[in-house]
Amino acid sequence: MIYQIQVDGDTDRGGSVTTLDAYARYEIFEDILKLGAGQWKAHFLRQEKTSSGRLQMVDRSLATEYFNVDRGVGAWIEGDLIGGLLFYAVSVTNGFRSSNRGAASDQRPAVLAKIDLNILGDYGYSESDIATSEDPNWVVGISGATDRNEGDGTIVAPDYRVH
Repeated sequence: MIYQIQVDGDTDRGGSVTTLDAYARYEIFEDILKLGAGQWKAHFLRQEKTSSGRLQMVDRSLATEYFNVDRGVGAWIEGDLIGGLLFYAVSVTNGFRSSNRGAASDQRPAVLAKIDLNILGDYGYSESDIATSEDPNWVVGISGATDRNEGDGTIVAPDYRVH
């Protein structure tokens, strides 16, 4: 069982504290099936899931900022198949960019799915290779997500449907 809690403290504007991550993940079948629940960054974009301290460039790409689903509250399953060559994740959350919203968030769940093929072997789940490994790595993946809000939340765009 893995537990994580990460908070962000603001000392220059009122001293507020925001929860970034608070989740538990349980490994059922070695790396094949893991279950998790809580608030976290869902597996959707590899660059977004990689910590900013482990990126090789100064900023995240504009595509990551546009397509980012950010943190959410919910549950997920994930795992590696075929000796780490295939990674999968399926998540159900309270919506895109909906962490720390509580009852103000819409009540329709978002569903996210991701499959990555590690063509040259088990690469792990990071965008960067800051350890400068000698073996080349090549990962091809696809992600999909759907979310809907019909005015029952306080998000900036109250009526939307995203696929």
